[in-house]
Amino acid sequence: MKKTVVAKSESFANVRKRILARNRAVGALWEQSEPKRRIASMLARVRKQAGKTQKDIADITGWDKAFVSRLEGALGGLPDQQTIARYVEACNAKVGLVVYTSPEKGQLHVVETMPFDVSGDTRGSRSFSELRDVDIELSAVRAKV
Repeated sequence: MKKTVVAKSESFANVRKRILARNRAVGALWEQSEPKRRIASMLARVRKQAGKTQKDIADITGWDKAFVSRLEGALGGLPDQQTIARYVEACNAKVGLVVYTSPEKGQLHVVETMPFDVSGDTRGSRSFSELRDVDIELSAVRAKV
């Protein structure tokens, strides 16, 4: 009689947790690379939402396509503020800094905002600064997404 083996299904999060727990050095590297991975993922998401390719971004900014690819990759150093702003502006978007508090679970209070404009175009700055002193209910934001 033939024995049937059924593969156990496991989520990526559980596999990652198990692997990182087994090897402390890999776990430390994973933790160290988190800020770069988050920025890279955000840049790629903004580009795709804008309907642009990495080559489009390279052409608009004057950068080499390989550089754009490295910005969207998990390895390497963190890009500086000017680079991030230039990349995002090439996607017809704006980027800035938001300082906030979380007075209660599911809520944000925007304390201060600051746009990072590299093009000198300040048209979006006024609307960005209007976020100051605003309370945001996160459940309402999630419902729109």
